Amino acid sequence: MTGGVEFGAGVPAIAAGAERECGGYQFRLEPPDVVKLRELAGARGKSDEILVAEFFDAQAPRWAESLAENLPAPAEVRIVVDPYSRQAFMASGNVVYSILSF
Repeated sequence: MTGGVEFGAGVPAIAAGAERECGGYQFRLEPPDVVKLRELAGARGKSDEILVAEFFDAQAPRWAESLAENLPAPAEVRIVVDPYSRQAFMASGNVVYSILSF
């Protein structure tokens, strides 16, 4: 889905994870990483859907730019969130292709 957040049909974000397409990459947050977004500054009182949308809006273009040198698009990329170090790990298959602070 381009420009929006896609959740499983009729399933809350927490249970389904979330996806966003940007620059030919299909970025995916698994349910445990959606939960981790609640620990970020400014998350209080926001729904999972809002947190995910804001996170993707702010970060997906940077992720796509970072991956372009090492991972040809199109590709599926899992985003693993570490809210304490404020880093996003971008993995495809069993390989981490990039780590960016946010």
